Amino acid sequence: MTLSISSSLRMLSAATLALFSAGWSGGAHVSVEHSRPASMDSVASEAAVPTDSKSTAALPGTGFLVVSLDGALIDSPSPTLQFEAKRAIGFGGCNRWNAGYRLNGEGLVFERVASTMRACEAAAMERERAFLDALSRVTRHDFSDSGELVLLAGDVPVIVARRQAAES
Repeated sequence: MTLSISSSLRMLSAATLALFSAGWSGGAHVSVEHSRPASMDSVASEAAVPTDSKSTAALPGTGFLVVSLDGALIDSPSPTLQFEAKRAIGFGGCNRWNAGYRLNGEGLVFERVASTMRACEAAAMERERAFLDALSRVTRHDFSDSGELVLLAGDVPVIVARRQAAES
């Protein structure tokens, strides 16, 4: 049995997650789609300031391990991001997630973020929810002097991730 839910991530509470975990166990698969409020689209397009193509070309085909979220260091298991041609995928700390993304110079917007809804320990679920919420707020990206990917909501860093070594 598969249940799909489409809603704004801000509306998804810990109680809702617990309800779905408890009510849909036993092999059922639950997918929750997190959507960006329409007001964020105008912010994203205003923040899309074209720069050189170096930062734009650095994302597709690259994987990242999240090291901080909203300014706080992340405990293991850390969320991951993998950029493909038109999709981003990864591990949220508990579940797999995927999203479309639009890239324009520094501008970066994640669209239709969705994740599986496997039950995990409360701390992992809370961290994952914060990570998915942060993804929905991203309006642009940059790279630090040390090469870390910095995802920003306006001018505020919300996710910092380091490049993962390529698998051979």
